[in-house]
This record gives sequence, structure tokens and C-alpha cells, in this order.
Amino acid sequence: MPRSTDRRELPDEVQIVIPESLLEALRAGVIPPNVLPTLLEILGVVSSASEAHRLIRDGAVEIDGQTVTVDSVVALQKGGIIVRVRKDGPRRIVDADKQS
Repeated sequence: MPRSTDRRELPDEVQIVIPESLLEALRAGVIPPNVLPTLLEILGVVSSASEAHRLIRDGAVEIDGQTVTVDSVVALQKGGIIVRVRKDGPRRIVDADKQS
């Protein structure tokens, strides 16, 4: 019988293709405010970048436990970051190239 998972547990890592236009910012170790909505859309945590903008404006997006604002620049940590939108479960974002 499959074991049910607790909603607070982090999901298994999922590999996601990120457009080259976003990779430069991610490789620099930061996610600038103008890139974050598109990244959230690509990750599938929102249906559109417009929705991401609205949720960020409304204070419904957290990264590593901190509420993101429209001016937030997110620093990437070595182990990745944890994104929470509304009451959705957390998602871990990691750089596959930096995994050992």
C-alpha cells in the first residue's frame, strides 16, 4: 500500500527546462523582481506571469519563508530555494549543474 505523504514534506525534485533568457540571472545567483513572475509560471505554481504579479503584490508568495514583494531580489542558496504560493505546498528549486 502506498504511503500517504504529509503536505508539509517537500516533494521530490522535478527537473524543469528553463529558457536561456532566465538562466543568466539564475546562474548569477539571484532572481531579479522582473524575472520571478515568469519563473513561477514556468515552474507551474501559477497559471500566468500576470497571476504571479498579482499574488506577489498581494503578499501571497513566499521564498524560503520570507514574503516576496514587488521589489524583492531573491538570492539563490546552494541547496536551492523553497517557494510557497498561497496555500500550495512548497516546491524546491535547485540548480542541477551545482548538484554533487
